[in-house]
Formats: sequence, C-alpha cells, structure tokens
Amino acid sequence: MRPAAPGIPILLVVRPDLGGGNRTVQEGFPRWARTEESVPRQAMTKDTRIARVKALSGIAVGKFQLLTRAVDIIRAALALLVPAAVGTALRPGTTWSPVPH
Repeated sequence: MRPAAPGIPILLVVRPDLGGGNRTVQEGFPRWARTEESVPRQAMTKDTRIARVKALSGIAVGKFQLLTRAVDIIRAALALLVPAAVGTALRPGTTWSPVPH
C-alpha cells in the first residue's frame, strides 16, 4: 500500500461532486447555476421535499461509509507502523535521530 492510499477515501468524502465530465446533474446548485431564472422558479412550485430528503440521505450514507473505510485504513496503517517503529528502535546498533542524515 502506498503512503497516500489511506488519505484517498478521505479526499473522496470531502470532494464535492458537481456533475463534471459526461454526467448531467438533474437537481441542485450545479443545475440551477446554468439555467434561466424561470427554470428553478417553475421547479419550486412542486413539493419535492421527500425525494430530496431521500437523495440527500443516500449521499450522506455514501460519504459516511467512505469516511468509515478511511478511518479503518488509517487505524490499520498505524497498527502496522507502531511495531515497525519499535522494531527499528530496538535493533542493536541503531540510534534514532529526528533529523535525517
């Protein structure tokens, strides 16, 4: 595992999804930013709160799952790092210095 690998899920959790690439955003700020004023006004005449709560809940659950995975990866990395550091420090003839030589 590369040293940066544990940080990738965290970055994915906090990275906003603005519908880039080939994907078209059907709802929310990215869509409203690109439309005429009449489009959001007309869309707000309908009650879509239930659908929005469902969609936002799905996004939140996905983000929390990625965040949980990231924390688990970091904990595993630390669990492997501690014995490695102790083993290196206890090796005969090894002196530890905070400044690289």
